[in-house]
Amino acid sequence: MYYIDEPVPIDKSFTEKPICAWHIAGRLTIDYINKNTTIELVSWANKQSFLARGESLVTFLTVNDCPRFSVDPSLFALRALTTVEGSPFYKKQVKCDYDLDHISQVWVSLNE
Repeated sequence: MYYIDEPVPIDKSFTEKPICAWHIAGRLTIDYINKNTTIELVSWANKQSFLARGESLVTFLTVNDCPRFSVDPSLFALRALTTVEGSPFYKKQVKCDYDLDHISQVWVSLNE
C-alpha cells in the first residue's frame, strides 16, 4: 500500500482547509485512450484516524498522463502528485507498506 504521511492543508470548503497528514489513492480511473488519470485522493488527520476508520476527506484530481502497464497505478498517482510544481504534495515522499495489499486488510485485522 502506497501512502504519503506529510501534513498538507486540504480544501474542505472555500473557508476551511484542515491539515491532513495521511493520504492514499482511494480510487483511480485510468483512460488509456485519452491518456489521463483521475485520482480520488483520500486524506485523514493522521495514521491513527486512518486505522480507526475516522473522518476523511476525498479530493478529485486529474493528471494528464497515465501509467504504463508495468507500473503500479497507485504509485504512479501519488508520484504524479509529488512531481508537479504547485501541488501541495510537491517533493513529498511516497512511502510503501509492503505487508499490505488492500486497505481492508488493515481494517479487518483491527476488528478481529
